[in-house]
Amino acid sequence: MSDKEVQRRSEFCKAVRAYEWDAALTLAATDKEKTDVAESKNRVDWLEYFLAQGDNAQAMLYAITNEERQRAEPGGAQSTKALSEASPLGSSRRSRPSILTRIGSTIGSSMRRKSSKGEQASPKASGGEVTLQTGRV
Repeated sequence: MSDKEVQRRSEFCKAVRAYEWDAALTLAATDKEKTDVAESKNRVDWLEYFLAQGDNAQAMLYAITNEERQRAEPGGAQSTKALSEASPLGSSRRSRPSILTRIGSTIGSSMRRKSSKGEQASPKASGGEVTLQTGRV
């Protein structure tokens, strides 16, 4: 392996660990590395979502680094804002669209698709009530 490839891999790993997704994609040389970036970004998005919801148990399922586990522990550094301000990556995190907005849009879209199939009345049509079905995820 050449020195140039060793340097590229090192920079790639640093970018992924720093949540610098654009830089990591630029440095990704294989389809596997590109997939790793997408999966890592998805994992971090869910981690941040559950932290924002106050669901530390679910957040802990997505935490893989010591910092992430500390954030997910009850009483840990729960404030994403505080973490981003303390982090050198704070500016890139704040420039990303809100994870709650993106996940909320995705959840809302899937609910609208289901209700448009006629399996369940829309929340608006049923007076805002939502009926949960057991055994379905």
